[in-house]
Amino acid sequence: MLDGQRQTLTDRTVTPGEYARLVAEDHHLAAEFAQLSAVNDTTDALQVVAEAAADILGCCIRMPTPKARNLSLLMSLKAVEHAAERGDQRGDEVQAAWCRLLHHKLLGGE
Repeated sequence: MLDGQRQTLTDRTVTPGEYARLVAEDHHLAAEFAQLSAVNDTTDALQVVAEAAADILGCCIRMPTPKARNLSLLMSLKAVEHAAERGDQRGDEVQAAWCRLLHHKLLGGE
């Protein structure tokens, strides 16, 4: 029940673009993805990416109008792209790879 309450609070206080930035910069998710990839558990690693992308898309879909949904998706994509660039600049290959795959999945990639 607490998760549902927390999600409702997040929906009210964070834009989809900001939520996407938080997900893209989440070091725990990136580390989980990297750890699964390192042990060649590609299916589970990609599942982590798919679930994160679905959460971001869910935030976008909850916007009240089609225009707002499209703008939210665009801002989310930009936020993830910027997080990938920052990862590259810091030399954080794990974070950058996580963000690039997240971005790809948000674009509808498999």
